[in-house]
Amino acid sequence: GYLAGISRMPFKRYMLASAIGMAPGMFAYTVLGYDLTQANQATWRIGLMLAGLALLYLLGRWLMQRRGSGGGRETMPEER
Repeated sequence: GYLAGISRMPFKRYMLASAIGMAPGMFAYTVLGYDLTQANQATWRIGLMLAGLALLYLLGRWLMQRRGSGGGRETMPEER
């Protein structure tokens, strides 16, 4: 949210992209939280949600590397 002001993206488009981007993780955490309260009934769903969260994380890392950003590990050029 803090960097929205320095981008050239319109605010409505920024909010829509943010909502779409956060929806899968929000869904997974919500289902995981519910399943943890019902652990004796849904053990396999907990594993599935954890695997889904790991997949989302890996997908994000892969997309960042594909874009060439290196996942936020850029180094600053040395000053001369």
